[in-house]
Amino acid sequence: MRNREPPKRPSSTIPVASTLSCLEPRRTHPEVAARDGYEIVHATFSRLQPGFKAIDEHLSGINLPKIALCGVELRSPRPLSLKDFSAFNGSYVDVLKSWGLLLDAAVNPVARTNVAPVLFPPPEPSFYGFSYTVRSATPRKTFIVAGAGEFGDLSRNLTDIIRRGDTSQAAITEKTRYVTGVMGGKLRAMGANWPDVTTINFYAAHELSEALQASALV
Repeated sequence: MRNREPPKRPSSTIPVASTLSCLEPRRTHPEVAARDGYEIVHATFSRLQPGFKAIDEHLSGINLPKIALCGVELRSPRPLSLKDFSAFNGSYVDVLKSWGLLLDAAVNPVARTNVAPVLFPPPEPSFYGFSYTVRSATPRKTFIVAGAGEFGDLSRNLTDIIRRGDTSQAAITEKTRYVTGVMGGKLRAMGANWPDVTTINFYAAHELSEALQASALV
């Protein structure tokens, strides 16, 4: 993909960070793909932004409607309990609803990644970056996936965490294999595979070098 001119609000715009996409999202944090005639553009902020205002200003500044938003990257002060996460997610979805982004049956089409940084966490949930669609003649299909962890999708049971509380190298490797397996499965469901991916982001509080070497992306 070609580079874009730097946007006014975010510090820079980079080629889309693609992993996988499912064109019929049914989950809370879906995967999305651009339709023919469009492409997904990814932008990051020079400073974390605590609300949707900066995203709104950027989209309106380049004459795009709010419904162009298709992905967000959040940074949280700390890992949230399921109860706290549910409360936060309610207010987040309310904004998406007010922007006209929810589909029939309240399906959320905006991919989201949530990360609680070990170093320099923000004082409140904030946006690190976001993705949106623009008209384009690019022949390459662009897509983005929501983040996934070593936790069953939409699970409410903490016992579903893979090797919960275990930070040994063997456990980290098993967790990494689980996550890459989930992503690989999503790719294959779309008829895609890892060579179609342009950017992969791994987030972990522990060393991943050995785990990544042991977890082939297949």
